Amino acid sequence: MGFDVTRAVVDAFESRTPVLDRIVSYMYFSDLAVLEQSTWDDFGAGESVTGTRSGGQAPGILLCAPLPTSRRVPFPDPANSVAEVMDSLRLVDIMAKVWAVSELGPELPSPVHVLAYRPDPVAASLRSVVESSGLAIGECFVFAPVGIEPILAHGGLAVLRLELSNTTRKVVRGPFGEVVHVLLEGQVEECLKALEHLAAKSGISLLHLYPVAGSNLDAPPGIEADIGLPANAELPESMKVIGRPSSVPAPGPWAAAVRLALSALARLRSPVEKEWEAAGVPAPPGAFRVLAMDGPAAALNLTVAVALPDSTPPGVEDRIVAALNAPDLSAHVMLAALPREGTSGQLEDATHLFPALALAGLVPRRSCMGPTVAQVSEDPGGTARRLGDAYLEAIRKAWEQPR
Repeated sequence: MGFDVTRAVVDAFESRTPVLDRIVSYMYFSDLAVLEQSTWDDFGAGESVTGTRSGGQAPGILLCAPLPTSRRVPFPDPANSVAEVMDSLRLVDIMAKVWAVSELGPELPSPVHVLAYRPDPVAASLRSVVESSGLAIGECFVFAPVGIEPILAHGGLAVLRLELSNTTRKVVRGPFGEVVHVLLEGQVEECLKALEHLAAKSGISLLHLYPVAGSNLDAPPGIEADIGLPANAELPESMKVIGRPSSVPAPGPWAAAVRLALSALARLRSPVEKEWEAAGVPAPPGAFRVLAMDGPAAALNLTVAVALPDSTPPGVEDRIVAALNAPDLSAHVMLAALPREGTSGQLEDATHLFPALALAGLVPRRSCMGPTVAQVSEDPGGTARRLGDAYLEAIRKAWEQPR
């Protein structure tokens, strides 16, 4: 039984009903058999929910997306925090997938599953649920904020954890003309560079850097920080003020922590680019990206995903880590390189590859889809319907052209 996904998405924003309860109710309304389960891994405890439509004997189709991190999701707004923006995208994507499955006919060539799971940077919860379920999956559509068109992903990947040791203990203290909570959009490394540049140019003081994390091996859309402004200072248009805090948590040597983080990322870039040079292929855009940033100023941690060419020999991740380790930087491999498919030396833009690679080794095909920030901000309900139509078409195409 179908439902009006345009209305359902708009009603879900800022509803008093917890978002997970709304998702489960629409799964039941769509005649899906629902299984809720708890998960626990290195990133903590959480919940996941799987809705299934039974079908024939062919390998099943899995549509998966991370759950919002908050029980209630605010209406999309460009001024929202990074976490709120990600929650909006996740809610729209999940509802589009549930709607698409509800629109399928009564007789299905194979089972179809919708899996919504607790998000974490390296998709540990997703992989755990899929591995423990024993589902036979032939096609998988993984959430990624890349737009409506499906993208087939391939390539290689490793995830590294960089733990930084900041020996500077200088704490920035006022007085300031004003203290503001700001949002910077873009890749974490570029946002940190913008903060460092602004501090040098305008004399701002970095008072606190908030932890951020993406999901599905995809980077967060930006970072948040508290900064102290000199009198009459002006912020660039790219930096959005989303609050004016009366107090700042955990003051510390954040400016030095940012410099150390940028240095560590530069040191990581060199050996990664050498691997691409050895393969005779230019490193694609986003050959490595920061998935998460956390920890205090004196011990900032970075979780970084690294794209690798097909010709990369086994164990290259360990060699990269060995070259990075230094008194101010401890590195280790958090997730081993995942199985790769041949690409004849050609890779698509790596920004489209990372999310689907979370499922490498679990399913033979991995496709990315998902609403972009601009689409959801402009028209969340309409975006859900267009995305749902795209999922519906992709499911039918997978049945017509099995691999």
